[in-house]
Amino acid sequence: MIRNRLTGWAILILTMAVIGVAQAAEGVKGRWGAGGFVGYHAPLFKLSDRFSSKVNKYGLNVSYVPGVKATIEVEYHWARFDHGALETKPFTWGPTKLNYVSPNASYTMKFTSLVMNGLIHVRKTRTMEAHTFSPYIAVGAGFYDYTARSRGVLWPGQSELDAVKAGGGKDAQGKQIPAVLMNPAEDTQTALTASLGFGLESFITNSVALDIRGRYSFIIGELRPFDDWKLQKVFPIQLLDLSAGIKF
Repeated sequence: MIRNRLTGWAILILTMAVIGVAQAAEGVKGRWGAGGFVGYHAPLFKLSDRFSSKVNKYGLNVSYVPGVKATIEVEYHWARFDHGALETKPFTWGPTKLNYVSPNASYTMKFTSLVMNGLIHVRKTRTMEAHTFSPYIAVGAGFYDYTARSRGVLWPGQSELDAVKAGGGKDAQGKQIPAVLMNPAEDTQTALTASLGFGLESFITNSVALDIRGRYSFIIGELRPFDDWKLQKVFPIQLLDLSAGIKF
């Protein structure tokens, strides 16, 4: 239900933004805007043991300018990590003392987020006119909805008899191969988040701007440990992203 509310709020806000852009005044104060962006997402600390950095963050935002030094922004974005460590990282199976990789494993993590950002502009002479630019500090808070799923992962606790019953064969040395799979696992939560970053807003025309920013995000959520793969519990979830977008 919370996820449906996030999506509903995002649609409502973006609809308001389209109306606001059509009615925007020429000056700085009171201007509305809307835009989109794409970002390079980097998991940090223990999360980086599970997933790799990639360009996988896409989003939309709505902005309102209450004054020369500030912009209020509401952001909705989607991101996904594929091919997590459980797909390629080996575990040691007790009966044979050999290392095995789960050949058909899938480990993914998906994010959707609704965040309110405050952009504090450094320059006092911000005009939002063509060929001008404005560096800013970005502070944000909101909600991250995430789901991490693992499927098709071999169960390290199985016995050789379990493997035989599951149809497991033998390797070239005649040793039993594990075949019993773990039950699918899912870590999912709608969690509070806070972010801090820096950016640059550069106006190409009086109504179109290029926005580049980097942010650190702190999410009060967790992922379960997978001890046999030496993957520790993740808490909190921490991310770094570099993004580029267009605002109108």
